[in-house]
Amino acid sequence: MKCPECLKLGIKSRVYVGDFKVSKGHIMDYFDEDGFYHIHDTSATTTDYACSSSHSWSETKVFPCWCKWGEEKK
Repeated sequence: MKCPECLKLGIKSRVYVGDFKVSKGHIMDYFDEDGFYHIHDTSATTTDYACSSSHSWSETKVFPCWCKWGEEKK
């Protein structure tokens, strides 16, 4: 992983991992009518980062089911 601000500036830095938070969501797992396993998880993880050049940021990730449940329809 690289600091996005340092990349823009063309400099190198170390990235330190900070706090890690998991939102309280609901997990529903089941086998569908065709026998395929689904994990429908509404939680998300947020991780804080800081670099040796004093930049900081957070990233939030969700882990969608292979069936794309919960994704917006386009």
